[in-house]
Amino acid sequence: MNTHYENREREIVVFREMLDRYIQPLTSQSKLSGPYTDAVTPLQRVTYDTQHRLKIFLSKKSRICFVMQRRMPFSVEEKSLIEEIVGMLHEAGDGMALPDARFVQESIERVAARFMNARSADMIFQLIQVYKKWAVKSLEREKWTHTIGIYLNKSARSACNFFTLSDEDNVHTMGSSKGTLLAMNTWGDILGIESIIPFSENHRKVQEVYAPIDVADVAFWTGTRNRMAIMLTEKGEILLFKNRKLIFVYAFSQWQYFPHTLLVDEIFDKRHSKDELDVRKAAYLTSLDMAFHGRKASIGILSQPHRKNNQLRRVHSDTGSTSRKSQDALIKSITHDKKFQNLSRKIRAELCAMTGTLILDTGGAFYIGSKDRAISSSGSGPDNEKDVGIKVNGLGILEIYKNRDIPLAFA
Repeated sequence: MNTHYENREREIVVFREMLDRYIQPLTSQSKLSGPYTDAVTPLQRVTYDTQHRLKIFLSKKSRICFVMQRRMPFSVEEKSLIEEIVGMLHEAGDGMALPDARFVQESIERVAARFMNARSADMIFQLIQVYKKWAVKSLEREKWTHTIGIYLNKSARSACNFFTLSDEDNVHTMGSSKGTLLAMNTWGDILGIESIIPFSENHRKVQEVYAPIDVADVAFWTGTRNRMAIMLTEKGEILLFKNRKLIFVYAFSQWQYFPHTLLVDEIFDKRHSKDELDVRKAAYLTSLDMAFHGRKASIGILSQPHRKNNQLRRVHSDTGSTSRKSQDALIKSITHDKKFQNLSRKIRAELCAMTGTLILDTGGAFYIGSKDRAISSSGSGPDNEKDVGIKVNGLGILEIYKNRDIPLAFA
């Protein structure tokens, strides 16, 4: 066999493995296929084929590519993340062997740090490395938790720098309580310990935060301009927050990016009323809560659930041993006829955990199967375009279903 051909074949195999191992987990619910040969030489390493398909090329001069695709469109931010990481790995490797695993992780972390704030990227990257060291110590000893809040608009130097103290035995206790964080500037100089205002029980405030309920207070702290936060959980996870959103999660030695705006845009539609939008937002936030705890869940919002009664019976029989009558009675006792969006996020999550699959009408009323009818509040006619389903698998990955022909596929 021709040596050049053998080398190219090896390069393709290595590139595919690199995408499988490091790039695919970063994005939500994507599938990888290939290799393919494109008709033209690319201008960029990563290009859109369609909004739902990205072409990732072996190199800038190669027409060989792999395709990453999924049901949801890829955001511009996700494309940029993938392109920057692939570019760094291309520059570091020779194409014949997988890059060192530690180098790949650090490359992803440098890109994530730049994504959070380009000017403070080096400092954010260093914080991630400190937290990764602490996570190892935490597993060996007692479980550590810690939160750091960064003022991105403060750079005046102070006498005490976090990085010079990070190896000290007790420094991890500053900012380790649930209601506190260690505040610092862009140099890593310590500004003090701050109390985090507990908004988690404030229904309206928490609805504005795109983060799991257990860390919503930290996310809310970043709502003020020029702030971001980084958190180490007792499980050894590292969370990055900005603009009231959880942006990146490091768990099980892999990084994941959360494109909240994209996911919410998939669920929302300008034609929906305010009540309908509130229901969908509540469903998305509850899905985040379930995903963060590694619990499976399915939430369906259907325009006329009673018209799909036979399908709903099948869904119920597949998702639990509790009888339908008992489940309906439990839901009524717990909710007191409140709509889904008017319940606290913790109660909504517990209802999801109990039932496995929750069915709502477009106004947020729970589907109760008595007399084959729903307690309907929307008053809307049959309109399958308003149907949406959100599914969370055991790995914490969210999937969104909007197919008119199979509205219950999510369950």
